[in-house]
Amino acid sequence: EIHEHGIAYSPASLHSWLTRVMYNRRSRINPLWNTYIVAGTEAGQPFLGYVNMLGVAFKEDCLATGFGSHLCLGLLREALDAAGVTPA
Repeated sequence: EIHEHGIAYSPASLHSWLTRVMYNRRSRINPLWNTYIVAGTEAGQPFLGYVNMLGVAFKEDCLATGFGSHLCLGLLREALDAAGVTPA
């Protein structure tokens, strides 16, 4: 619930909204210098999405930002493969 007004966003709709906000700010040459990872479940299905300061957005099974992306993303994917987790 957002600001106690009874408005609830699903992870997918929040991800979509953040994508539009970040792209709009970039288009006005006033970007928000943030990177967001949105995680949650909707109807029992996991959701993991990424949005950066340019409005670039995608969904993935494992995500990391910044330097952690360079160091750990390969290890995370390898661990998912070893655990037998199939991509969504």
